[in-house]
Amino acid sequence: MKVRKNMKKKIYAAITMIMITLLFTGNITAASAATITPISSQKTVISEGYTEDGIHYTIYLSNNKDNFDVTPNIVVSKEITVDIQFDGKIIPPNTWNISYYDEDLRTNMSGTLYLENWYSENFFGWTTYATYSGSVVGRI
Repeated sequence: MKVRKNMKKKIYAAITMIMITLLFTGNITAASAATITPISSQKTVISEGYTEDGIHYTIYLSNNKDNFDVTPNIVVSKEITVDIQFDGKIIPPNTWNISYYDEDLRTNMSGTLYLENWYSENFFGWTTYATYSGSVVGRI
């Protein structure tokens, strides 16, 4: 009986230590099981700005798919994926309205992108990373 009580105390102590460690060092908040590609120097910065709440963000073009359509009235559409880096720990919006100049098509493109996944991490301050995808359109 005494051995069982000592074992329970040790298990509770171990669980408590693990929980305290996770509480104080839990540096990642995940909102999706999907993997986000890290932002690298190979990605193109297409925009920077501030949210309505004053949080700084940077938008990186993740893929520049060559699958675009040209219709007879010279409207072009393109599927894109962007990574947005927010300064701070936030919950990103479900949609993101984007407008940027496309170097390949040499025109302004705009559209609404949809949140695919996101996460926040704390390395010398919180940063939130979000991936958005969708169609953008422009005229050439």
